[in-house]
Amino acid sequence: MLTLSAVTYRIGGRALLDGASAQIAGGSKVGLVGRNGAGKSTLLDLIRGALPPDGGSIELPRGHRIGFLAQEAPSGEATPLEMVLAADTARARLLAEREAGAEPLRVAEIETRLNEIGAHAAPSRAARILAGLGLGEVMQHSSLADLSGGWRMRVALAALLFAEPDLLLLDEPTNHLDLEAALWLERFLRNYRRTLILVSHDRRFLNAVATVTLHLQHGKLTVYSGGFDAYLRTRTEAARRLETLARRQKFERARLWLVTHGTVRPFDGDLEEYERRVLDGGESHNSVRPTETAHDGRRATRRLAAERRRELEPLRQRARRAEETLAKLTKERDLLDRALSEPQTAGTDGLALSEVLKRRAEIVRLIEQVEVDWLAAEEAIERDST
Repeated sequence: MLTLSAVTYRIGGRALLDGASAQIAGGSKVGLVGRNGAGKSTLLDLIRGALPPDGGSIELPRGHRIGFLAQEAPSGEATPLEMVLAADTARARLLAEREAGAEPLRVAEIETRLNEIGAHAAPSRAARILAGLGLGEVMQHSSLADLSGGWRMRVALAALLFAEPDLLLLDEPTNHLDLEAALWLERFLRNYRRTLILVSHDRRFLNAVATVTLHLQHGKLTVYSGGFDAYLRTRTEAARRLETLARRQKFERARLWLVTHGTVRPFDGDLEEYERRVLDGGESHNSVRPTETAHDGRRATRRLAAERRRELEPLRQRARRAEETLAKLTKERDLLDRALSEPQTAGTDGLALSEVLKRRAEIVRLIEQVEVDWLAAEEAIERDST
């Protein structure tokens, strides 16, 4: 269980997190979402202890190991396979102790522990992870110094996955991956047995991996069940309910009327103030003619409803246009993914493979932009409805 209690963090006087609280059950696969600049990467840094919170607390079970993919590519003369195997520090420590000439009784204990953690199968498991991320056998035994920065970042990701931390934090893990490696990572993370928190702009990737969505907005955290699409549906429904509630509350306020010197006029205060003014004798509600009050009240209610609809209609249209565009882009991206997943397929509609990959990258970028616009519209509707 990961527990964030009233966490606050400020940068230059601005609160990226402002009393944010959430509980994440063990084994959850969490998609962390929010607008650009909301503080998602900062939250990951707070969770892993790289930054201290200004207030509140972040709690994990004692002894939990946290894994995070550093942005610096590894270097050195070690091979990718050696580096991945070294990520299992418990295995490496036991092997080093055994090689150092431990006492026979201790050697027996070491062997027992190595068997318990599956150390003898580790080389084959490490090789499978590297292969899944696109590093073939020859590359696995090459020096890291001979690899480009992108390939070395894949090695770092492989080492992190091999170590199987209790809490795995991934910030845009597909940035250095081609489609085939990204699909392999998606399958791997779906089967990951421990807790995962993932930041990604790839909507399809989030839907495929996440079982829980954690939304960061205005310094607060909200937990939603399901992947990104389920989160969008829930937020849309919640915004509509808030809008209905706000309209109903305005209708209730519109039913309060006062009479002064025989003139009917609406009362804009709350029910408690209305009652106090009537009891104080400032105005008499008994002199209001029922038919006139009911007629005026219904007319005011209809006017308020029409005004509210006019105010929110541009935002609703903006959100609907974004939803329609997302649906079209997502459909096109999925078609390209299916075509690219077939080895015999070099392209779609006569396009060369390079053009298909270029178009897919463009679609992913457009989806990201449209999602940002959709979130902004929904947040504005939600804000203006309260």
